[in-house]
Amino acid sequence: PECSNAAFVGPWFRTRDVYVRDADGYYFHEGRADDMLKISGQWVSPAEIEEHVLKLPQVADAAVVGATNEDGLTRLALFIVPHDSASDRGLLATSIQSALTASLSVYKCPREIRLIDDIPRTATGKIQRFKLRASIDRGVR
Repeated sequence: PECSNAAFVGPWFRTRDVYVRDADGYYFHEGRADDMLKISGQWVSPAEIEEHVLKLPQVADAAVVGATNEDGLTRLALFIVPHDSASDRGLLATSIQSALTASLSVYKCPREIRLIDDIPRTATGKIQRFKLRASIDRGVR
């Protein structure tokens, strides 16, 4: 009940979706407020990074999560499902890192890129980010 009450402001339901409006007045969905990550003092949307990654022809699927490093700082980790599972993983990760560095601010570029067979999803298709974070915590490579 407390969560439900907090979600309503008068008759309005507050979804916690984050949008930005460009100079032309168009709105763009940035993700959910509870999915946003604070990286180097800046708010970062995993959905924005995933959108950039999914434009790359060698990427079939992608997900970004925040991972706490040994210094207690949150850093970005990118999980990728390549189109070609036989591709050179090191070369692919380097290629993706270069593409992101060329198109995103440095604080939005993931520090770690992991190639995996599939992104864990719910029955409705939502990314199960907690499973990806858990694989980092367990040191799964």
